Amino acid sequence: MSVVMAVVRDLLTYFNPRTKRGRIRLAMLVVVCIVGLRFIISASSNDTTEPVVQTPTVAVGTISDISGASDFKLIGTVKAVDQARIQSEASGRIVAVNVALGEQVAAGTVIAQLENASQRAALLQAEGAYEAAQAAAATSDISTESALTAQLNAKRAAITATQNAYTTVSGVLYNTVDTIYANPQAAIPGVRIDGGSQTSTLNSTRVGLQSTLPAWQTEVSTLTTDSNLAAALATAESNTRTVLGLVDTIIAVLSNDPDEYAGTEFASLRSTLLGERSTLLATLATLDNTSTSLEQANDAVRQAQLGGTNGDVSAANAAVKQALGSLRAAQANYNKTIITTPIAGVVNTLEVDAGDFISVQTPIATVANNNALEITTFVGERDRARISVGQSVLVDGTEPGVISNIAPAINPTTGKIEVKIQSESESLQNGDTVNLTITSIIDGDEAVENNQPMLVPLTAVKFTARDGFMFTVEDGQLVANQVELGPVSGSYVEIISGIDASTEFVFDARGLTEGFKVEAVRE
Repeated sequence: MSVVMAVVRDLLTYFNPRTKRGRIRLAMLVVVCIVGLRFIISASSNDTTEPVVQTPTVAVGTISDISGASDFKLIGTVKAVDQARIQSEASGRIVAVNVALGEQVAAGTVIAQLENASQRAALLQAEGAYEAAQAAAATSDISTESALTAQLNAKRAAITATQNAYTTVSGVLYNTVDTIYANPQAAIPGVRIDGGSQTSTLNSTRVGLQSTLPAWQTEVSTLTTDSNLAAALATAESNTRTVLGLVDTIIAVLSNDPDEYAGTEFASLRSTLLGERSTLLATLATLDNTSTSLEQANDAVRQAQLGGTNGDVSAANAAVKQALGSLRAAQANYNKTIITTPIAGVVNTLEVDAGDFISVQTPIATVANNNALEITTFVGERDRARISVGQSVLVDGTEPGVISNIAPAINPTTGKIEVKIQSESESLQNGDTVNLTITSIIDGDEAVENNQPMLVPLTAVKFTARDGFMFTVEDGQLVANQVELGPVSGSYVEIISGIDASTEFVFDARGLTEGFKVEAVRE
């Protein structure tokens, strides 16, 4: 501070107006300051160059100008293609569980067994009654004439049963089963429902029937009492079982997801097929009874020809049939206490233990082929146009997959469309929930032509609390257009209203404000 004060004192002494030299120095300082100020003012007044203001450029275009890839995310569930949920058909106490969780089992393996002492006793009693009836029928005296008459009636009944069987089976096939095929008489009939792993079976079985049924019709139309009626009945039973197996397969396919075909022409097909199944079972029972009657009539003729005497054949046959019916009923009740798996696979769930008391339709186990897995997911109606069979999918961000099937209609309950995805990834487990990424190509021209949802880049929208707005350029200035927004799909967002397909909008609205002067450049 003392130094500063000393400098000030020296300056005051140097420019002291009380001395002659000080006044001269002060006058010279004033002149220098005036000249310098005048020079600065003169230089500023001579510089007439105005600063250059550059108008920013913005890229504009319409919906038709947009193209690119957009990802959208879905959640899927891993399921086995072949899977059986096993339930009990009878109530009772579990006395044995014969498999372990995770065990590999073959078709027909016994999963569990109910207490069945009473059923075994009833079965043994029915077997004894049947054998007694057979013995009584074998020892019945019958005349040759009555035996031949009974045999002739049995042959006529066999012809009638065979003809009726053809009529029933062909009616079920042509009028009901064939509705699931695109062209039942073609080399590949083409299944119109989601047959999954059963599609090949459905096609091959129908192809086999293309030649079997006409040949059977020819055979039936030429039958007489001199024909080999036992062989004819066997053929009828075989063909009936073939069509019954086809019906069972279709019912099983439709039962996988009963809601999938709601609102379609197949909505009531399952219930119709259940009725046809009952008809086919009744036909099999008739054929079986007719075959038994024919065999018994032939045996009676042989006995009579060996020297039998008079007897009441009809009563004996009736007793045998009644005993046989009781035997089969007892066998069915006993079989319900032995719980088996209809398919081969791995025991994924086991919900009972020895000692448990269960009722009818109690879940017992789930058996599935874990080596044949598929992923099930659902998409909305708006996203349906963005996916197709064969399209690639990324599972959990790393594993590749491909869309194998898309439901033909919207599920009326969920409002979604079911999508099946195949993946060969070894990391997938039955029952897993996975994240799916589907990449779809945004084609603006196609969206306009097909009236698809209008998708614009997220960068083109200024988002607000409710919706947002987009910029257009009018007379070199930015104009904000309020828009109604739909769902976001990857780096794009759907525009529901506010602009149309012909509106030219700014592709990148970041950092821009309404009223800015800009130069529009069309991309």
